[in-house]
Amino acid sequence: MDKLLIYCFNYLKRLPIKGILQGDLLFTDDKTIVKIDGEPHISFTPNTITYAVPVDSGIGRQIARAKMGIVFHTSYTGKNMSSLSAGFGTVRGSGGSNIFLASAQYTDKSGSVMFNKSELRSFDAQIRMAEGSLSRARGILNDMSTAKTDPLSVAFRLKTFFNYFIKNTKGDMGKVRDMQQQFRLYYNNMIQGEIDSKKTSKGKEKYIKAQKEGLRFIDRNKTALYFAIASHITLANCKNTLLRKMNQIQSIGHFVRTSNGYRVTAPEGYVAVDRIAGAVKLVDRLEFSRTNFTLPKGWD
Repeated sequence: MDKLLIYCFNYLKRLPIKGILQGDLLFTDDKTIVKIDGEPHISFTPNTITYAVPVDSGIGRQIARAKMGIVFHTSYTGKNMSSLSAGFGTVRGSGGSNIFLASAQYTDKSGSVMFNKSELRSFDAQIRMAEGSLSRARGILNDMSTAKTDPLSVAFRLKTFFNYFIKNTKGDMGKVRDMQQQFRLYYNNMIQGEIDSKKTSKGKEKYIKAQKEGLRFIDRNKTALYFAIASHITLANCKNTLLRKMNQIQSIGHFVRTSNGYRVTAPEGYVAVDRIAGAVKLVDRLEFSRTNFTLPKGWD
């Protein structure tokens, strides 16, 4: 960590930074040369995904010369720390050949990231399906929103269930009815684990009560819960449709390091910035999140 801070101090002071910026460090002296499909690439792995570009490409030569690489994505404004608000932000200009300053802005110069009529009809149909299921699930979602921070609540466990499902299964989300049944079993087992961990009857009481009330809530709201899960799946499909289209534009290759070499993967995701809704991160959870949950990290 001290070494990385020294790199940042020595080189970032050369950038025309104004105000407060947040970014991700891409590499320092940890770049490596690897062969992908027989072609030498310069690569770096800041987190889960390995980024690689051909050595003899323009970007490859920039990265090879650079002492460090960084991408800025968020700026903060405000009079003091407690009043800071976040927005999209980057650095205009250059730090010279010692810094590879990647852009966080998505640019489609080819014009290929556009829906054709058939794709647009399909996407609109998915949106309408999501709107329909959300209207049927509105009541239970409003009820659950009041207890979403309680780790014993159905709302809290429904959120952790989706993470559990992504981490422990392969393939797509599956059928709504199957996931609904799996969630009930997951909820029961999670609370039962808490009950079994307590040594006294007094210690078990709270968890036994929560388990009974939670299962009763799940069984009493089967239809609404079905549509809540259906909404999640449909909206995830809509998001992944957008991601697949946006992934068509790439200047740097994205790979996951495996025991058998490098496997092509999608980018980590994108951040959509809107003046009304703010910033929303779009991530393919069945691709990146599953890999991030399960891939060993080479952190020191």
